[in-house]
Amino acid sequence: MATINDKVGIASLVRSALHLDPTDSIVLVLCANSSVLATLRIDAHPETEASEFASSVIRILASISEPIDATILVSYEGDKAMTFAQYDELSQRLDLAGAPIAKAVLVTNGQIMDYDGDSTDAVDYAEVYTNPFTLEAMLATGSLRLAEDAPQCTEATEATMDAKAERIAQMAGEDYLSIQARGITAIALQFGNDMMHQIARYLDHGKVTEDMAGWIAGTYALRMGRDTATAALAGTASTEQELAELLMGDTLIADRKIFDAGAAMLYEALEFLAGDDRPNVLAALGWTRWMAGQGTEAMKFLDQALAIDPEHRLSHLQRRLFTSGKLPKSASTPDK
Repeated sequence: MATINDKVGIASLVRSALHLDPTDSIVLVLCANSSVLATLRIDAHPETEASEFASSVIRILASISEPIDATILVSYEGDKAMTFAQYDELSQRLDLAGAPIAKAVLVTNGQIMDYDGDSTDAVDYAEVYTNPFTLEAMLATGSLRLAEDAPQCTEATEATMDAKAERIAQMAGEDYLSIQARGITAIALQFGNDMMHQIARYLDHGKVTEDMAGWIAGTYALRMGRDTATAALAGTASTEQELAELLMGDTLIADRKIFDAGAAMLYEALEFLAGDDRPNVLAALGWTRWMAGQGTEAMKFLDQALAIDPEHRLSHLQRRLFTSGKLPKSASTPDK
């Protein structure tokens, strides 16, 4: 396992946690008993008065329930950067809060160096990409296919559209309305079972067929179907809280083979999906990459969804989640 006793290791840890290379940002790695609790990214606002800036950070830290006894700070300078006055004020406040800055690092002009040094220790940021933290994340998630290679479709076939209409009609039928009336437990169970059935069909056929793609398009046309079917890739949910925990990455993936097969099925379905049927599936694929620790790929899928529908609400919500610094448990815990 990689360690974080040097500036490159720290920058690699941050990149693995955020799934991107930050810029115009301040990142705080929050620690307790020599372990990392969380990673917090804050936009740089050099125009903000130092005391106000430090107070806003302390308020965020105060909302975290776990005790913090140390912090590691990384300043990513681009068009904007944290000022020295802001750093000094924040350092004093963190000392008073019992979470002093144990290490401060500066990333600027493609180099990494100690924040309060003379830059003679600077090394190229490219070293981050060969650090064990980065390599471990890449090796752990190498089997998922790339957004840039996603199948394209300009017009869905009649068979696909018929299967979509049939699925939507099924979800509007009496049986499904009865299930909806029984609440989230029944809904999640039904759509979870539906998704497992489709994954079994996909594995049996060895490929996605037009009727499978139409079923996916119909299911993902409704928010209820989209959310519960996607969450089912990671595990089962019987309450709204459990559903939210699955989608927010707060629980481990229950069965990685099912997860990977479901992600592959959605990916291959894009060959048959055109226009408005693509964004929800692309967003779901972005979520699968984020869950697997591939933040950069996750964002590329969202970019494709937003290129089709710039107002796609789910993609905008996921973009905020993926860039928040939150690390899904499945991305930080090795498969057993």
